[in-house]
Amino acid sequence: MWFEIIERSGHSVAWFMNNKSIDISGFKQSILALGCSHEGFPLFSLGAIDVPPDVNFDLLNDIIDLYEELGLDFAFPIWNDPNQ
Repeated sequence: MWFEIIERSGHSVAWFMNNKSIDISGFKQSILALGCSHEGFPLFSLGAIDVPPDVNFDLLNDIIDLYEELGLDFAFPIWNDPNQ
């Protein structure tokens, strides 16, 4: 399948896996409060975060760092952090 990029959105995407079954309700509330959205596949402990370009990446990175320390695993297939 071939496709063409017409216009870049500037959005970022992060994937997370909750292999340790930690409570992520606070995580979800925190990222929603920043303006992100998320989708999940709880049966397999997987989730994805859509990060609009105007999100405060400093705050988002702090939240991700906190939950990474608690046991969430993250991958960043598309990460447009202006600080990097």
